[in-house]
Amino acid sequence: MTRVTWAYKMQAGGGFRPARVQAPLVAQLAAGFVTERALKRSTGLDPAALLLQLDQAGQLARELRTGRQAWAQLLPQRRPDLAPAATAPPGPLRLVDSAVVHAAGQGLTLEAPGAWARLRLLQPDLLALLHSLGRGCTLDELQRQWPGAGAALDGLLQLIRACGLLQPGPASHWAAHDLLLHTRTRRGYGATAVGRQSATMPTAQAVPAGDRLALPKGEAADLQMTLARALGDRQSLRQHGAVSLSVADLGRLLWHVFAPQARADGSVHHAYPSGGGCYSLRPHVVVGRCAGLPPGAYAYEAHMHRLVRVDDGSTPITTMLRDAASSAGQQVLPQVLLVLCADYARMRSAYGDLGYSLLLKEVGAVMQTVQLVATALGLASCPLGTGHAHAFARLAGADAWQLPSVGEVMLGSRADALGGIGG
Repeated sequence: MTRVTWAYKMQAGGGFRPARVQAPLVAQLAAGFVTERALKRSTGLDPAALLLQLDQAGQLARELRTGRQAWAQLLPQRRPDLAPAATAPPGPLRLVDSAVVHAAGQGLTLEAPGAWARLRLLQPDLLALLHSLGRGCTLDELQRQWPGAGAALDGLLQLIRACGLLQPGPASHWAAHDLLLHTRTRRGYGATAVGRQSATMPTAQAVPAGDRLALPKGEAADLQMTLARALGDRQSLRQHGAVSLSVADLGRLLWHVFAPQARADGSVHHAYPSGGGCYSLRPHVVVGRCAGLPPGAYAYEAHMHRLVRVDDGSTPITTMLRDAASSAGQQVLPQVLLVLCADYARMRSAYGDLGYSLLLKEVGAVMQTVQLVATALGLASCPLGTGHAHAFARLAGADAWQLPSVGEVMLGSRADALGGIGG
């Protein structure tokens, strides 16, 4: 049986500061994976104390080897949790429901989102092991599937267990994708920086060519309603009036919500906040019934306060409007659908993994602002929980990944006696 050996590498980050006498050991550990025996032979120093210190600081990566073959690497993301049990729990061994496998670096990375360490798989044979653990199997079954593996299998299970990848009991109430997003966008779960990563961003995506329509601007007098009353009167109105929303009312709402306003000191003010001031949402409107505006899909250019026709008329807008009505539990199509698209690359370049989370927070801020402005203007609005991303991409001729739709709000005239201010 081939002997199992362990190699170690020092990861950057953490708060550990080695002593000067440990410098030769640190230099080798920082350069790549090396065994404890090789460290001692090349430096003449006993590395045990340094390895323990690095391990406690969450900076010691491990690599499992048999002979010259490397099988897997444990990569810490923070200080380690309490050591797992030395032996496997009784009964079937099964991966946690939140386990995620994705391509990264030299091989596949296996992780339980939020765990203190990830596992990098370096051999394709390990996919069979993951399949067995995914459905659940006993240690005896694994040993029969891997005859002669012996200590190598024990080492792999030890790494898998250490990374929190084996189901310890009842399944988690978290969905894997929710847990992954949560742990990638909150501090404390890993060594990766969470926050602004770059001061520069790509130029905002240009609005495609199309017919342009200048919109009526809003005025301060539109929003004389007090904040207390707007908050008290705000409600999601799913039913629209017999009279169509006017292009003047639509223009006023877009002006007060999205158009950047110049302050007296020369600065620019926006009605809602955006992560790092990126303002990566690109408003679009799908018009079904709006007095003074032909049906179709339009991009809104906030700095020019105008609409740009983006559909070519070949894709029926009723698909989008019908989907919106269904999301709101209605049979009658909304008059106008506000679609919030995201310039994802722009936000991602500035914030990395945090970018998408910030976009969703911005969507929430926009939805609240739209509802308060609509309330002040006497219009109906209703934020929706979801929308049809691919249907909108086809309608607007956009790339569903380059400019994905991430939020929708139905707009229209009110069905009660409070109607819009007209225009």
